[in-house]
Amino acid sequence: MDFVFLGIHRRLLHTVACSQIELFTTAAMTTAVECWQWILTVRPDLKLRFLQEMLLAWQYTVDKKMGLFTPNEREVSPLAVYEGCKLGPNPPYVKPHDIWVTFIVELVETAKYCCQETVDMIALLLHRSLPMTVGASGEEPGITRHVAAVGVRFKLLSCGLVLLQGDVLPR
Repeated sequence: MDFVFLGIHRRLLHTVACSQIELFTTAAMTTAVECWQWILTVRPDLKLRFLQEMLLAWQYTVDKKMGLFTPNEREVSPLAVYEGCKLGPNPPYVKPHDIWVTFIVELVETAKYCCQETVDMIALLLHRSLPMTVGASGEEPGITRHVAAVGVRFKLLSCGLVLLQGDVLPR
């Protein structure tokens, strides 16, 4: 049974917001973001409900350690080579998250002037995504520290700084 509330088809909205997770590729993420932009343009009344579903999809990638949240793998030192080792780099696949973070940054840039609920939801996403501790003590939670993810990490961090340095978050 599909749940339709005030003209909102929740299952369809959930499917659109989470479609890129099963096929976590650059093409799938680009298509999803274009679809999201179209939905938010055509139906601005769905914005908050859509953001809830999108944030659930983001949290899924955090929980399943996908893309930007892939655990750091120990790389073999070229000085300690052994038979059968793989010396090449093994970067995490962060390009889909790069596209997604660009979409989130654009949301923040438009929402910080007009929609406090959107800002609050993005702040929650950042709070759940950015680790509170930094260091290599045991298994590091949160965002990968691989050099391939530096650009996406800084883009996400700068998004958080925009929110912190602006007048949009309550003190």
